[in-house]
Amino acid sequence: MRRRVEGLTSSLLIVLDHPQKPRNIGAVCRVAAALGAELLVIGTSLQRDPYRQAMAAVGNSVQRHACDDFESALAFCRERGLRCVGSSSRGGDPLWSLPLGENVALFFGHEVGGLSAAKLGRLDAKLMIPMAAGVDSLNLACSVAVLGYEWLRRQQGQGL
Repeated sequence: MRRRVEGLTSSLLIVLDHPQKPRNIGAVCRVAAALGAELLVIGTSLQRDPYRQAMAAVGNSVQRHACDDFESALAFCRERGLRCVGSSSRGGDPLWSLPLGENVALFFGHEVGGLSAAKLGRLDAKLMIPMAAGVDSLNLACSVAVLGYEWLRRQQGQGL
């Protein structure tokens, strides 16, 4: 049985740091709904019209949280005992070699620059999705899906 995370209904929290494109937030919401995850968005008002419209497709099936800055988001996660793992296209452990844990917050940077080295350094671990030569990153929602389903696969493999 999963350990209840205080203040959350899921053991997986997807954290987006200053996403720029409403369609990406909408697509991430759809992935989060499919995973049974929650979403925390840093620095973007989810009440702005383009973001509300992008999330309308999943309705209220995804619990959403917001923080003004990275430090507040990190505190939000740490207070709930979540392991904070960052996604990076600039190095880190390959996703299959890093233990994720049962209760995890997966951090993703914005579409242009990703998470900065300073922010990655504040997290418990960083991982990358290995890619063929010449490809440097995936779309934000694709990255969330790959890492989210790897987390889910591991949880189901452990009977959680």
